[in-house]
Amino acid sequence: TVVVPFLLMSDNNNNNNSDDDDNNSWSNWSEDNLFTTVCPLCPATSESPSLMLRDHLPSIHNLNLLNLRSKHSWDYHCCVRAVNYLRAGYDPSALEATISSVPRDSPQYLTPVLENDAL
Repeated sequence: TVVVPFLLMSDNNNNNNSDDDDNNSWSNWSEDNLFTTVCPLCPATSESPSLMLRDHLPSIHNLNLLNLRSKHSWDYHCCVRAVNYLRAGYDPSALEATISSVPRDSPQYLTPVLENDAL
């Protein structure tokens, strides 16, 4: 199973890439029917990580991880930490400050809470 963490997903729907860029990017990636994604804050599920990140989390929980990732220039490890932090049951209102303050080389929140987590 291939897992595409939200780090690789775009936080907007604009695709201004040239044809050359498309060949070297994930812009043509299709995740339909590959994942059942569990919300990190409730038992709700979605057919894909992008639906969870773009629809469920912002509308139900008022949490936009894609915007936070862009705002703070989170790398892959920060994104993993954010999802694991939420899945561990910590307060979502403290997510932004907590993840941004964890040193880049720290293993804190890197242990997966769910095996094969699609987020």
